[in-house]
Amino acid sequence: MASILGVDTIQHTGGTTAMTVSSDGTTNMSKTPHWKYVDSTAGINITTATWTQVTLDTAQYDSHSLKSGNTAVITAATAGMYHMTGHIRMGNRHITRLIVKIVLTPASGSAIDPIAQMETVNPSGGTGVYQCAECNAMHRLNTGDILSMHVYHTYGSDVGVLGSTQGHESWFQGYRISA
Repeated sequence: MASILGVDTIQHTGGTTAMTVSSDGTTNMSKTPHWKYVDSTAGINITTATWTQVTLDTAQYDSHSLKSGNTAVITAATAGMYHMTGHIRMGNRHITRLIVKIVLTPASGSAIDPIAQMETVNPSGGTGVYQCAECNAMHRLNTGDILSMHVYHTYGSDVGVLGSTQGHESWFQGYRISA
């Protein structure tokens, strides 16, 4: 025999609402921190063989106002275990080596560089490539931790990171899995 628990709201004993359940059975996770920052429509040029922090000047969404310049800064209310994705799409060039990484700078201590990194290699020449690299990470974040996304390539001269305020070219996103 199955048991059913019917609730509209889940609260702490002090009365703070943690989650609401809609009439269609979905949950409203407004307490779950999540963000998606994207590069501007203009994009940025990246110098060859140099690590460069990606300009993340547009927030498509940022549930807890974590954006600070080109970074996400974790607060006491948002600390916990996170899943994050960093995605880069480069301009129409044949890039032999493209790397994207997520860097964590703890509130105290030196940067953990990287907490996630992905490299793509494209051995053939030509154009029409628009090479991409994407990295994913799960990491516990503490109050004051700062997250940023960086890119590196070996094209031989500057190449632009494709930007888009629609968020389908280059982005950095994350969401808290648990406290």
